[in-house]
Amino acid sequence: MSVSPLDSNVLTSPTVDFKLENGQVVSMTVDIDLEGNTGEPKFTMQVPDVFVQNYIKNRSFSQSNHTREGVVTDDVMELIKNDSSGIVKANYDNIINGIRNQIEDEGGNLQLFNERLSENGNADSDSSIANSNNNEKNNDEVIKDTDDEGISTPESVTAPQVTTENLVYPIDMFTGRDGSITGGKSQDYIFLEQFQYTPPNPVVGKKLLSGGEVVSSKKETPMNMPPDVLKYGVRRSNNISDSFGTCALPIPNQLDVSNGVSWGQARANSVELAGFSAANKKIRGALSGDDSILDLLKSGAKGAGDTFETLKKAIQNPDPDRPDVGNILSASLAKAVLAQLNINVDIDQFITRQTGAAINPNLELLFGGPQLRTFSFVFDFAPNSSKEAVEVRKIQRWFRQGMLPARSGASGARPSSLFLGSPNVFRIAYRNSGQRIKGLNIIKICALTSCQVNFTPDGTYQSYEDAAAISQPVRSSMKVTFNELTPIFRDDYREDITGFVRDPSLEDLGANLQGSNAISDQDIGF
Repeated sequence: MSVSPLDSNVLTSPTVDFKLENGQVVSMTVDIDLEGNTGEPKFTMQVPDVFVQNYIKNRSFSQSNHTREGVVTDDVMELIKNDSSGIVKANYDNIINGIRNQIEDEGGNLQLFNERLSENGNADSDSSIANSNNNEKNNDEVIKDTDDEGISTPESVTAPQVTTENLVYPIDMFTGRDGSITGGKSQDYIFLEQFQYTPPNPVVGKKLLSGGEVVSSKKETPMNMPPDVLKYGVRRSNNISDSFGTCALPIPNQLDVSNGVSWGQARANSVELAGFSAANKKIRGALSGDDSILDLLKSGAKGAGDTFETLKKAIQNPDPDRPDVGNILSASLAKAVLAQLNINVDIDQFITRQTGAAINPNLELLFGGPQLRTFSFVFDFAPNSSKEAVEVRKIQRWFRQGMLPARSGASGARPSSLFLGSPNVFRIAYRNSGQRIKGLNIIKICALTSCQVNFTPDGTYQSYEDAAAISQPVRSSMKVTFNELTPIFRDDYREDITGFVRDPSLEDLGANLQGSNAISDQDIGF
């Protein structure tokens, strides 16, 4: 699980662009994940669109106004590590000092952040830059060396990710997150965060102590091995890792929540109940010994046989008050015999045909399991300026791009892939001045299953000229539908769930359930 040093639990690796001595523009992204390689800088360089063609022709760069990110070449990496001008060091120090200031402003754990920097060998800029592993090429490099036949093959590049900006609409909406409101509250708003999805049941996971607490180091252990599953049940991991920005929008006009559980009718006649009980008793007794699987099966069959023997005796010595027992037994045996011939019959109707009586089905409504909740919201957009129109387009793209799968590890020159990467997932909360509104429900981590944008909500297409987008619709609406990844349980309302009963689905809610946002007696809860 990724851990942010910030109190808001937002994990966004800061990035800065700068120009080297040779004029090459380089981007530096610094890892601030406390469970990652904290403080490690990663470098990418701006590669012109015509880079591939010119590289093949003369192994040189061509000037172009259109660029894209590419892996740093050996000569550029050498300039970065030598850093004779000190520009790399200065930019790295600015990023680290900025993070430290933000941690202090938000009340985060600055000491832990500094400890992680030291543990990973990134206590100062010189060692951090020297330790950068970007000199090693990987599957995302732009150019592969010429092969034996003299043909250069362009490799795949990383698929574009979702923006990590903090979006808000309307752009002048007061949320109180930036400290702009003093002595009062902001308006109510819905706050959405987007994260990279991680699988809930990986092969290995964080090592646990004897009480179930997660070991803070990076040690991992196999998950859901038979002894642990039998003792503690299936263990889950967290569902979120890297953060991809946030979005604040006004509370929609239609807002509701519906909890549901599954209950279903269940039937079992007297013969079935008696047979199961007898077989189950025999098997439980055999389990306490050293019997093999075959012996267990024989014990179960013997238990069921004992039931029929008892009923057989009842037939041979009929009770005048129960004259139909023989019909039930014979019909059940007839069904078992016909099943061997793949003939399925409804014994209830034949008994009713013969005796005029119906077998008591012992009908009950029994609990079947929890249900996953669905949430739908409709947001209306009517930008009042070109700046706000840009924000609207970013918001609509943020949702629509984030919900899509990725062709895992491939795009560009080699688009095919064996697997698809899961879409991003979302954390949703109703807030006022950065605090969770306890009069509205809590929502667990969700997948965005549908996003519909209507560019003609009034039934007529209307637009105005926009220099950045050619034309911009006057009004638009966006309907989004979310499904929770995990169900709601009664014990989710507990304030403290630790040890082997800890629930990563609650941990994923981060600040939405921490500090002043923790569930209280005045809270509507989930």
